[in-house]
Amino acid sequence: MALASLAAAAVAGDPTASPGSAASAPAPDLLTGDWNGARPWLADHGVVPGLIYQGEVMGNTTGGFRRATIYEGLVTLTLDLDLQKLVGWPGAKFHVSALDPHGAGLTQKALGDVGVVSSADAYDGVRLDTLWLEQCFCNQRFSLRAGVLALDDEFYQTAAEGVFVHADFGWSSILGLNVPLPTYPYAALGARLKMQTTSWSYVMLGVFDGNPAPAVFHDPSPNAVPSTDFNKHGTSFALRRDEGAFLIAEGGVHFNDPPDPNAPPASGADGKKAVKATRGLCTCVKAGVSYDTDTFSDSYDAALISLGSANAPGRARARGGDWAVYALADQELYREPGTETQGLCAFLHGTYMPPDRNAYDFSGEAGLNYTGLLPGRGDDVFGLGFAIIHASSANAAAVRDANRADGTHFATPDFEGVLEATYNVHAGRGIWIQPDVQLILHPGASSERGNALVVGLRTTITF
Repeated sequence: MALASLAAAAVAGDPTASPGSAASAPAPDLLTGDWNGARPWLADHGVVPGLIYQGEVMGNTTGGFRRATIYEGLVTLTLDLDLQKLVGWPGAKFHVSALDPHGAGLTQKALGDVGVVSSADAYDGVRLDTLWLEQCFCNQRFSLRAGVLALDDEFYQTAAEGVFVHADFGWSSILGLNVPLPTYPYAALGARLKMQTTSWSYVMLGVFDGNPAPAVFHDPSPNAVPSTDFNKHGTSFALRRDEGAFLIAEGGVHFNDPPDPNAPPASGADGKKAVKATRGLCTCVKAGVSYDTDTFSDSYDAALISLGSANAPGRARARGGDWAVYALADQELYREPGTETQGLCAFLHGTYMPPDRNAYDFSGEAGLNYTGLLPGRGDDVFGLGFAIIHASSANAAAVRDANRADGTHFATPDFEGVLEATYNVHAGRGIWIQPDVQLILHPGASSERGNALVVGLRTTITF
């Protein structure tokens, strides 16, 4: 989940839930309450502001390349407008969000892991995050969103992984490692069309700028000229032909969804309250495919060049375009009697990319979470998950060949794994406290660094 979207989710009372974009009446789980009735009045007129502060202390106790303890934080400010309520524009919504990440990240300070140990980790500085307008039409069956968009606000979204701290959970790990994507904290110009094919299925199509921060992600093309555009404040909107475009399509089905807490109670034809039907266990399955139109360097050649091998070519071979396929499934396994959200849920997700033009070719995540595990703690969430990032066969072959040719002893890249256990405690109105433990296997996707044990505490406050 994009961290900038947490404020929208928190309006619904759960900072780990998948965010919605519609302006709706705020729930009471906010530290500052309803401002003596001002918040409900604003929501009734289509205005929903959001503010979240997230802070975390994390320490590496062993492994990586050094021991260290850090503090980092993130301020997220959002504003959602229902333009039909506000100005009478049917089916129109507006959204803007801004970020202020601050503090040192443990990945850079001590671990060197490719997956990033915290989903909040980003460079320091205030920046525009997202800015878009959405129009619904054909009786809400279609919606078109355009502006400055973050891919991970809608695509590859999963409620089951929202509780985890490590960045591998909640978004396809290798897509962000191999392709310069518009994901947190780098949004980009783009457009998204969504069709609600039935009440239980949908299809989404998206097109985005090919590189939102060229100096950060670099151009993947062979012998590309380095850029100085870091897009530090999120306001660089240049569309460059040589960076191509990122295209994505996703479809999904969902059954037995929990009821909307903001929806009015249903009533029968006689005006009496309807009897609530027994709901089955919730299921959500999604699949997608993406394509980047840019030119990419051959991963075998690029690895030899980066190692300075005697076998390295003068220039990496060019590969036209890059693609990925992914699938994800969330399944409710058990729901406690008399509740709508308490119980056990499982998830299984995976992404594949071609090894001849990518340093990593597969990533996967699997795990469980339980809401209301302890008696009297119905809002708390416990999560146990495992994630893996696999180095491509071409990348590994290049390192082995370079070692033979040059007499070097570079560690052959293989995989990076993450085992995380976390418990998110609803400590009070608008306050969540989350102890977290992570075991990072092969940080940096090789055995060069020792396995790391990370212990942390995250606090989330929704104002």
